[in-house]
Amino acid sequence: MLLVYDLQYISTNLDQIYLQELSINVNDLNSQENINNVAENLSKSSFASSPLATIIKTSSNITVDGVEYSKDGIDGDNPFARRCGITNAVKTYVSGLGGLSFANTSTQYWQTIRVLVLSETNGEFNVTKAEFVAESDLGYTDEQVYKNLLINNDIEKSYLRTPMQIVNLGENMKK
Repeated sequence: MLLVYDLQYISTNLDQIYLQELSINVNDLNSQENINNVAENLSKSSFASSPLATIIKTSSNITVDGVEYSKDGIDGDNPFARRCGITNAVKTYVSGLGGLSFANTSTQYWQTIRVLVLSETNGEFNVTKAEFVAESDLGYTDEQVYKNLLINNDIEKSYLRTPMQIVNLGENMKK
């Protein structure tokens, strides 16, 4: 049984999305009473210590070409999911730009952007996690960096930093 949940660190005000695997044995969830009992007793120790996927959400909404995307997750099809090759997205989370940065020369900079996409095909759910490097510069706005991520035809502008990770959630998962 896999659960996606939010965890907020109040001290640093960073929202993180975790895809966690439940480590406790859950028997029949065939009644509201059983569901309530499990929900009331869930804690951090109920989940495996290593998340299957993690993403730090953006601190503010993302704007690209005048279109605003929610920091709390983008519903349905969107250009960030399509950048991962996914056209059947249910929910997409995009990280902020506070992660790793690179510089190849004195004038060329790159920033990492993480994307996590929940998609559905015929009742089966998958989570795809990808980390990209987008062209940046000291003077670039956030919008310019995100726009560079979405350029599909120029690998120099935006490329995959680590292999894409796909986690199959199977059937019977509520949206």
